[in-house]
Amino acid sequence: MRAGAPACLGRAFPRPGDSWNVEDLIPRLPIADVISSHAMAKILSVSIPDELMRETEALARAQGRTKSELVRDALRRQLQLERFRELQRYGRRQAEERGIGPEDAEALVDELRAERG
Repeated sequence: MRAGAPACLGRAFPRPGDSWNVEDLIPRLPIADVISSHAMAKILSVSIPDELMRETEALARAQGRTKSELVRDALRRQLQLERFRELQRYGRRQAEERGIGPEDAEALVDELRAERG
């Protein structure tokens, strides 16, 4: 273990796929920061309904992944979706300002293809 690394990163820290509760780790975590590979990771405690937890555990087992990996991926996808939706809203605002409606889209695409083709 690296000098100065939190004690929780020693052998007692759960391995991916082990069953454990975040609450079991909190007392051993200095300011709730964990060093993960080369980046700092924060612990996020989230309560979810029992059925969602069962589904998450089943999917993690089926994919050979940890629950944390699944949740991180779900959050990343949600953030990507939100960025995409914001881009769509921006595009709609720009089109409205220019008087372009959905009915104009096909003609504009055809025009652009003709210019490039």
